[in-house]
Amino acid sequence: MKNGFYQIPVSSDSIKYTAFVTPDGHYEFLKMPFGICNGPSVFQKAITKAVQHLKFLVVYIDDILIPFTTIEEGLFYLEETVKALCNAGFTINLQKCKFFVDSIEYLGRIISQEGVRPSESKVDTLVNSPVPKNVKQVRQFMGLASYFRKFIPNFASRTACITSLTKANQKWE
Repeated sequence: MKNGFYQIPVSSDSIKYTAFVTPDGHYEFLKMPFGICNGPSVFQKAITKAVQHLKFLVVYIDDILIPFTTIEEGLFYLEETVKALCNAGFTINLQKCKFFVDSIEYLGRIISQEGVRPSESKVDTLVNSPVPKNVKQVRQFMGLASYFRKFIPNFASRTACITSLTKANQKWE
């Protein structure tokens, strides 16, 4: 979406909570600013509500996928999606859009007719991550590695030796 959160009006009861002061004066947001703790969930809810009748869509915050099997179907789905978003008052950022592509990177995954696989950049990040030296770093590494769990059979058993390092009184070698 163009200008993201700024497309969502702040409720009149909440405007006072967005106040900030600068050397030039006191201001309040009328549209939802970035940085509001509930901003992403409110934005997601607004987008989801706008397109809830379009069961073919995959939506994550302002990233919308329109899967289709034929060009005609794709054009129809695209038209219905644009209508729904426009009717809800959203503006689309065409410079960030990709139309009728064979594969696309979406949330760190490559999606194509062949299926879903992790993106090369995510794999590189994991492969080139530093060796953990303490429990906190093990947890961080496992958080990153867990991103790949759906692509790795028996992920839990394969990573058990690393996960065991988070247990109390565990010796590091």
